[in-house]
Amino acid sequence: MARPTKLTNEQQKMLIVDYKIGTTARELGKGYGIGESTVLNILVRNGIKRRKAARQRNLILPPAQHYKIIGEYNRGLSELAISKLYGTSRKVISGILTDHNIQRRPTAVPYSDTHRICYDCGKEKLLEKFAKSKNQPQGRVYRCKSCMNKYQPRRKYGLSHKDLSELMAKQHSVCAICGQPETMKRRGTLQRLAIDHDHKTGKVRGLLCSKCNSALGYFNDNIGHVKNAFKYLKSGVKK
Repeated sequence: MARPTKLTNEQQKMLIVDYKIGTTARELGKGYGIGESTVLNILVRNGIKRRKAARQRNLILPPAQHYKIIGEYNRGLSELAISKLYGTSRKVISGILTDHNIQRRPTAVPYSDTHRICYDCGKEKLLEKFAKSKNQPQGRVYRCKSCMNKYQPRRKYGLSHKDLSELMAKQHSVCAICGQPETMKRRGTLQRLAIDHDHKTGKVRGLLCSKCNSALGYFNDNIGHVKNAFKYLKSGVKK
């Protein structure tokens, strides 16, 4: 007797679609929080034939990955290299490029076990220049650490690299509160000044060192608490 599933009918339909576009039963189980056997039972009950492991390499990749594949190709990787990155066949990659009318080129950068091309700057760099990620090809993220430092302020605070550079220049690369440069290190690398923002409005207020940024965090941006701390410190000063 098949094990009962906790998924709704709508979720089961989505699961079947994911399976048809190439996701394995094991991956679906992890994604939907159920066992692999439960996934297989759902497929059987809905009359879906199981794929043979040998044929999974030629399955069409999800549309969401097409643009990433095109980006890899435009940055120099060959069709064979991309097929190794995504665990599929060269025929599948070739078909995706053809469907999107991508013009072929005569030469390409070969696949490498030690290097990767950054999604943003397009430069080929050592794998150690990319942060680790279990869910990405080669076990690394698409952006190098340098580009990631530029990307995160834009994604989280709406700051472009130019805006951040101008703010750094305005503050002369020192903390807006203590007037000192950052001294904290992470894994041997000096951290950049933290971007301080109003947690209610999201508006960026300035750049702070790690210590001052943490201090404001402990005060919960409460001006009354800051004033009380000032009075407390002032009362302790010997006259």
